[in-house]
Amino acid sequence: MARQASVSAKAVFAHWLQVMGKSANTKLTDIREKAIRDRLKSYSQQEIMDAIEGCAASPWHMGNNPEHQLHNDIELICRDDSHVERFMEMAPSVMAAQNRRRKPVAREGGQNKQSGDDGQS
Repeated sequence: MARQASVSAKAVFAHWLQVMGKSANTKLTDIREKAIRDRLKSYSQQEIMDAIEGCAASPWHMGNNPEHQLHNDIELICRDDSHVERFMEMAPSVMAAQNRRRKPVAREGGQNKQSGDDGQS
């Protein structure tokens, strides 16, 4: 690569390598680095790492799909803001935090419901 990758981009890439079980031969290409750098303009390093973990938690993206293909490249995860947000929402740590925020609310008749649940299906 012509220019030095930022410390944050390298940290994100290293996290992706570890989470996805990639080999040490996997390269931080210009395309991958640009995707990471572009997302670091909108999201923190930790948010992008959460998105990586969300992708890893998706059976479909990890190869449990009709083509048995992996869809877990860092370029895909960091393709645009909507990809980062979608994968971030699937991260186990983010899902656990969302569940903790949903507190039981008293309901008529003594039954509890989750906050945010309007009781309609």
